[in-house]
Amino acid sequence: MPDLKDYIHAFSKLNVAKREGHVSPHKPVMLLAVLPLADAGFFITAHVIL
Repeated sequence: MPDLKDYIHAFSKLNVAKREGHVSPHKPVMLLAVLPLADAGFFITAHVIL
């Protein structure tokens, strides 16, 4: 089972949008929102349809 260090490493390696020196945090925020759902077994497949 992954621990907190594994998640921190994975989140730090995410490709995020960068524009005019600003970073958009959309991917990390979305992942934080769906992790509890995945942990609860909500997802049947590995795909999340938005």
